Amino acid sequence: MNHFKVFLLIFLIIFSQSGVTQDENFQQQPQQQPPPQGQKQDEKKEEKPLTPPSREEIEAAVRKGVEWLLALQKPDGSFDGIYASSYGMGNTALCLLALLKSGVRRDHPSIQKGFAYAMKLPLQQVYSVSIMIMALEAYYEPTEAELEKVGKSLKTTPAELVAKRVEPTTRKWISDAVEWLISKQQANIWRYPEGGEDVSNTQYALLALNAAMRMKIQVPPAVFKKAADYFLKYQGESKEEFKPTFKVPAADFSISQLRQMEKDYYKRLTEQAKEAKKEGEKTSTDDVKKPKTELAEDPYRRFGVEEANFKMYPRGWQYVAPAPYKTADGKEMPAPPVRGTGSMTTAGLAALIICKAGLEGSPFWTKEYSAQVNQAIRDGAAWIAKYFAVSGNPYEGTASPSSSHHYYYPVSYTH
Repeated sequence: MNHFKVFLLIFLIIFSQSGVTQDENFQQQPQQQPPPQGQKQDEKKEEKPLTPPSREEIEAAVRKGVEWLLALQKPDGSFDGIYASSYGMGNTALCLLALLKSGVRRDHPSIQKGFAYAMKLPLQQVYSVSIMIMALEAYYEPTEAELEKVGKSLKTTPAELVAKRVEPTTRKWISDAVEWLISKQQANIWRYPEGGEDVSNTQYALLALNAAMRMKIQVPPAVFKKAADYFLKYQGESKEEFKPTFKVPAADFSISQLRQMEKDYYKRLTEQAKEAKKEGEKTSTDDVKKPKTELAEDPYRRFGVEEANFKMYPRGWQYVAPAPYKTADGKEMPAPPVRGTGSMTTAGLAALIICKAGLEGSPFWTKEYSAQVNQAIRDGAAWIAKYFAVSGNPYEGTASPSSSHHYYYPVSYTH
């Protein structure tokens, strides 16, 4: 059981019950309040140590969430929820994604009915179309039993297996959806689709395009260049060097190097499985799934880098780019500095890593540009290290995290 399932279910349950969207939280950002007496600005409140839940407790929580979600499905295949009418495709796709990631089989009647409903709907919103692409990728992912079987005789990685499984009609739907998403890209990033640009819609668009690329659907590098330009331009400022520095493989190595390490891991796993079969041992499903949460080989040792020795500065991202404004008395004010938040910084970090993967090998990926992107990734990771909290969404410049539960979802896919 991996932590992504838990975060996804928590986010989905809260999303379905909450009356305020994450976007509204950020559009109505409160003015910075002074910290409580005796507490310095940016100082974290001391958090009590948490006792990690057992594997059994996690699995029980996921089962409970699955049961709750299945009970929300309507006869037509859609799922109930406060956003069901405004985000019909997205609401259903998010439920399907959560169910599939939680171990519900693709041949389950609820899964079949859900996709039959959602794939007939028009392409209208960035959130909805993006999550639908992600749900379709999850539909073709190997099950627990299939992963164990693959681990015994591997000829490809799970991601490549997904790409081979996608049926022609589904591939056509995904290709059309990708073209639609690209057509809705604004000056640099995405919105709902109109009315400016924001990091929240953008993280879903880029997650979807990344999923499409894993399914061997091409996305022009220019799409990622425009998005990366935005995240480089609107990352916060900081002159404070973060210490101690730590390793950030996504910045210190190329994505192609890290993917090669994954392939090599599966080759070694197959060899080990063959040896175990000779000796009468069984390959563990947990071993087969290990690349999802950790690297089986140290890239710094493999590629001859002893340690990460780059400087890091905690610089985050916020929901929308800051802009000049007028005060109540009509005074013109310059754009305020970027104030990073946990949800948008994790989203920005994931977005830049996806853009890096889409740009490598293209004419855009020059030595100078790659250095800028890699430094921005390091600095984003430093921001998370400085402000990280589990009790809520950290907000730069305030003493306490906010209650925006959307934060837990991007945290799950950046760790």
